Amino acid sequence: GFYIRDGVSVRVAPQGVEKVPGIFISRLVKGGLAESTGLLAVSDEILEVNGIDVAGKSLDQVTDMMVANSHNLIITVKPANQRNNVIRSSKASGSSGVSTDSTPSQQTPSPASQYLSNYSTAESDEEGDLVIESDSASH
Repeated sequence: GFYIRDGVSVRVAPQGVEKVPGIFISRLVKGGLAESTGLLAVSDEILEVNGIDVAGKSLDQVTDMMVANSHNLIITVKPANQRNNVIRSSKASGSSGVSTDSTPSQQTPSPASQYLSNYSTAESDEEGDLVIESDSASH
């Protein structure tokens, strides 16, 4: 599991740099799925919840979206440690893009939504889809 917070995101716009409200990961639960896989990190910016853009939504709205989809939560994040546009790897696995500590055998990304055990980074430079499937007992 993880916690989220309000924050300010810096965007590069044609008229210069602008600061816009954003939703960020504030804390990872020790020993939880998000922490153990290394796919999420504190200060990662949440861009989408199950394909729905969170821009302009309040923290409460985003929390409600996550709770409503908690049985099959898909979040798209912009990694906090991404300083340029060439980093494509997940934090867990160096350059392979596959979380080798949890699933060394799964190396083939599928175009469909992928579960955490079958995670690979997206082709886009900007973001990767993380799929976190949690059972209701973890709440």
